Amino acid sequence: MGDNIVRLFQLSNEDNHVASQDISEELVSILNNKALSVLFQPIVDFQSQSILGYESLIRGPSDSALHNPVMLFDVARREGALTELDLLCKRKGIYEFKAKCLPGKLFLNTTPQGLLEPDHRTGLTLEYLLKIGIRPENVVIELTEQYPTTDFSVVCHALEHYRSMGFEIAIDDLGAGYSGLTRWAELRPDYVKIDRHFIENIHNDSVKQSFVRSIIDIAKELQCKVIAEGIEHREEYQTLVDMGVPYGQGYYFGRPQSTPAYSLSVNLFTTAEGALFRNQSWQCREDILDLLSPAPFLQAQDTLEHAYALFIENEELTAIAIVDPKMVPIGLIRRSKLLTTFSSQYGRSLHGAKAVMNFMETQIVVVERSASIDQASNSITDNMKSDLSPALVPLPR
Repeated sequence: MGDNIVRLFQLSNEDNHVASQDISEELVSILNNKALSVLFQPIVDFQSQSILGYESLIRGPSDSALHNPVMLFDVARREGALTELDLLCKRKGIYEFKAKCLPGKLFLNTTPQGLLEPDHRTGLTLEYLLKIGIRPENVVIELTEQYPTTDFSVVCHALEHYRSMGFEIAIDDLGAGYSGLTRWAELRPDYVKIDRHFIENIHNDSVKQSFVRSIIDIAKELQCKVIAEGIEHREEYQTLVDMGVPYGQGYYFGRPQSTPAYSLSVNLFTTAEGALFRNQSWQCREDILDLLSPAPFLQAQDTLEHAYALFIENEELTAIAIVDPKMVPIGLIRRSKLLTTFSSQYGRSLHGAKAVMNFMETQIVVVERSASIDQASNSITDNMKSDLSPALVPLPR
């Protein structure tokens, strides 16, 4: 009986060796023939109720044991072909994204360990992107943790490697390994994805809600955008929106497809009663006029001495609008700048009689009095990106 067990063990090892050899040859065939397919899943902007971008998801041949991406990458790692496979996956994702003219950002998965392989060459992804006509700022590199490592420097190296080339960075599956809260705070990615475990049935789970609220608070401090993964039901989506989560993805919005939808049905963003569902903090309809209080103004030919007198009379006044003869704002003069000018030994005597037009700031944000607070806020934010003054001057009635 013992001899039979030995023979069975030998046969089993031989079968495993043959299977291993077959699977290795299959990997070589896939790499040589670039036999990978690409699926795209939309990532949704809850505030604008539109598509932020798409995550590129790779599959092996449908009739292959390597169809599953986990198995595919496991075999590639074992065979020392992780870098080659990782680069092929990114190139396929980039090519298909461009060929299908998909809107928004492209989210590409990669594993940090690939950077450590001897045959890794820096800049190939960027080189291919520029060749095909996609700018790196439109691509988000998702650092996945398929092969956890205790060497955190590997992850840091990967993040700096891609960020230095202009890519945004996302950390996948928040809640484990280097995706944990401590590592997240150290890495400071542009996006963090909350694992689907915390999203499933969140509308009925107060503990999960508390966890997600904590993530939102930390993300605000780190200036990081939160994406909720695995949203499958309307109730989950509505709960996340009500909590202030800005982005999400999952079967509720669309399954991974080779040719995904270019836009989303408005029905996805409605309550059971059919009303549009949005977080109240996103849709402030109060007019900015409701927040305004009367304030003095000057015309272009008025003097700095006149402006100084107004600032002295109004201690809380930080700036004065300058208007043209039609009462349209053309600039402003700030208290801090004027007081600095007058504080020098001869500042007031030299400049007091000069017109304010010679000292006013002309790059200002002008909005209608009827604008909502949201509209005014967006105008300020947009103009700050252009190095314009963030000062807001409402147009008169």
